[in-house]
Amino acid sequence: MPNARPGAGDARSHPTLHDLFVARVHAHPDAEALRILPQRARGPIGGAKPPVDTPLSISWRTLATRAQAIAKGLQTLGAGGALPPSARVAILCDTRLEWVLVDVACVLAGLVSVPLFPNIEPETLRRVLSASDTQVVIAENPWQAKKVLDLRAPRDGSAAGGLEPAGEPRIVLIDEVMTLASGASATLAELGPMGAPPLTLAAIEARGGEASRWDDVPDRAEAPRADECWTLCYTPGTEGQPKGVMWTHDNLRALTSQLARVLPWPEKPARAPEVQLLATPLAQAFSRALLWFGLVGPHRPKPSEGPAEPPLVTALARSELTVFDDARLLRPTIMVGVPSLFERARAEVMRNLKGGGPISALVSRWADEARTEEPSLGERLRYGIAERVVKSGLSKRFGGSCRLYLSGGAPLGEGVQSFYLRHGVPLREAYGLVETLALTHLDVAAVPVVGCVGRALPGVDQRIGPDDELFLRGPQVSPGYWRDPAETTRVFDDDGWFATGDLARIDEQGRLFITGRKREIIVLSNGRTLAPRPIEAALREAPLVAQALVYGERRDFATALIALDGEELTRLAESEGLSHLDAEALSRHPIVHARVSAHVQRVNQRLPPHAAVKKHALLASGLSAEAGTLTPTQTLRRSRIAERYRHLIDSFYAESF
Repeated sequence: MPNARPGAGDARSHPTLHDLFVARVHAHPDAEALRILPQRARGPIGGAKPPVDTPLSISWRTLATRAQAIAKGLQTLGAGGALPPSARVAILCDTRLEWVLVDVACVLAGLVSVPLFPNIEPETLRRVLSASDTQVVIAENPWQAKKVLDLRAPRDGSAAGGLEPAGEPRIVLIDEVMTLASGASATLAELGPMGAPPLTLAAIEARGGEASRWDDVPDRAEAPRADECWTLCYTPGTEGQPKGVMWTHDNLRALTSQLARVLPWPEKPARAPEVQLLATPLAQAFSRALLWFGLVGPHRPKPSEGPAEPPLVTALARSELTVFDDARLLRPTIMVGVPSLFERARAEVMRNLKGGGPISALVSRWADEARTEEPSLGERLRYGIAERVVKSGLSKRFGGSCRLYLSGGAPLGEGVQSFYLRHGVPLREAYGLVETLALTHLDVAAVPVVGCVGRALPGVDQRIGPDDELFLRGPQVSPGYWRDPAETTRVFDDDGWFATGDLARIDEQGRLFITGRKREIIVLSNGRTLAPRPIEAALREAPLVAQALVYGERRDFATALIALDGEELTRLAESEGLSHLDAEALSRHPIVHARVSAHVQRVNQRLPPHAAVKKHALLASGLSAEAGTLTPTQTLRRSRIAERYRHLIDSFYAESF
């Protein structure tokens, strides 16, 4: 592992995540740590299964007791009866209580967790398991376990490309039975040959529960150093193959301390705890960092007098599809999500207004109005009514109690953020990469600045290189990539500076504005350049547009592929009497083309002439992570999309239309 960053000091004297977590449990054993909703069609979480829509409260004592039992059980899974220190344990699972239990258990056991997105592609899964030398995979259900089993090397030697027998990880199942889309149940044996039945997480927990108490703290000489890796986070792979980013105990300790100092906490101590709702898969770096901020972070500065603040509670959404229903039940005060979540909330609020009758439709037009610098009395009245109605609609989407909205994991469109701010909802953008624990900047101004990701967190240095690339240095910058010294040397220098690959500018107040991605800048055939991300964000502002990709590298002009939103397309078909047409036919219909083309022209009016989208095509089905065209955080995989639709892109430049 690379050396610690300059100025790290003696890592042996620093607390590890194990130390911080145990201290938290001792300080607040009976306080609420997690707030969750039971998963549909899954087993009970202790005792009788509660109603699906009844939140469950998990105390710090319960979390620690169960995690320590799993930790002890995991340690028995090695080839010689014990896993070696820092052995890799992959988590292939949707967001749920067991995900957190295993993640904490790995820290308590001194193992290195490897979080995986549940929709990971087979080739990426094979590469990650091989590169990380994973020895145990925690699979959520038979379907996820089968993904791993299918990677095993053929015994007859008829094919290549699988995992070698010596490198095949042990599989531990969370759910032995899964519910199919048809409603039927399936076990691993019914999905194909598997060899010996895998262990279950319940059996692992039972085995470990007999071994020791949760508060058995390992001797400091045996515990990991604070500058050692505790997890491997693989990048989504938008620019080539994913890389295993090492996060150290010191990295996370620094980040949680920084966040506690800058987050806009309530001025007066609250009797009830703050509740953060994580709405994206926990394998996503932004959610993962905030999960551990809730588990070990100091949270807000300690009050000078009065009772200690209750710890931050972490609530888990069941899925991205159910997040608005979950927010209503879990009542978060802090909403954490990727930009697509906030885009969806805006679209739903405006759609409901437009379809809610003449008065609501009128308010929706007021909400879309461009604001004048010196509004008349009538304009101020319209703005006020629209702001109140829209703000109420957005608030209800997020449970009605949110005071802080954090968007991260991907660039937030300026149109989306300005909409929230225009209607009195302070949506704040966080910035960071997997290599910087997903957070180095946060806009904590009283009124966030559109397009600004804020100032650097305390202790983070920033500078702009000669080609406008952003360089960062600080205690939460990763020491490098797992077993990849060449790539580590390429982007991390000896002084601790990390080359982000993002183009940016820093204003006189130290605020950071991301202007593009170094490898995504499009150079036209005439030498003019354009940044596709802002154009794509502007195109997505139309309800009919789910995703957009702007193209034009070494071509004469910019073009775009526009994926339609299925729900909005269905509504348009119903209103126009076109319900008899399928999505493919609708994508070719003149009415749909006219709607989208009008929006493209509006976007072009805001662009310099050379960046205008001259031609575009509509895709009937949206781009998706399942299809491999989006990352799990809904970021475009540009090379894959361009390859898949090469014939369509080429036609833009071959035809004269």
